[in-house]
Amino acid sequence: MKHPEFYRGKEVVVLGLAKSGVQVAKVLHRAGAVVTVNDRKEREECPEASELEALGISVINGGHPEGLVHPGVSLLVKNPGIPYHVAPVVKAQELGIPVVTEVEVAYHICRAPMIGITGSNGKTTTTTWVGKLLEAAGKSPIVAGNIGTPLCQAAEEAEQDNWMVVELSSFQLKGTEDYRPRIACLLNVAETHLDYHGGDG
Repeated sequence: MKHPEFYRGKEVVVLGLAKSGVQVAKVLHRAGAVVTVNDRKEREECPEASELEALGISVINGGHPEGLVHPGVSLLVKNPGIPYHVAPVVKAQELGIPVVTEVEVAYHICRAPMIGITGSNGKTTTTTWVGKLLEAAGKSPIVAGNIGTPLCQAAEEAEQDNWMVVELSSFQLKGTEDYRPRIACLLNVAETHLDYHGGDG
């Protein structure tokens, strides 16, 4: 866990207004960051935009404007499904700005230890099973991540006596730097999502 002031005053761009993007924008805003959310969809396709703007979060719809990512930006948090070749991500990489997913932010703010579960197959079943085992043992688990509840939302609510049981996709993990769960489970590896990650074939 980072110091609670870690994000205060930093300019952050959140790319993508899906469920995880909305939650990470709220979490960063509450942490004191200056947040701009960008989604290429038009405004009428993004009902969440008004809710974020009411909180004081800037929302830009309808494309990725020139200047969205600039040297004053400290962090770009992208939806895991957004590829790395889109213009704002390329610009951030050119400027040396970290490009992460909400997993990284959740890790920084979470007070509870995490169990990270990933692999090509069986993630949801294993994550659910581990959560049930910990619940039966009286360990107060919170099951989150790719399985349902956005990880940032769960991480912000977690206390030190909880255990975060987190289903993680390869898309989410690609956008991490500091993320180190207390326990990590790699279930298996298959040749999947090569269109996203690249490959020799």
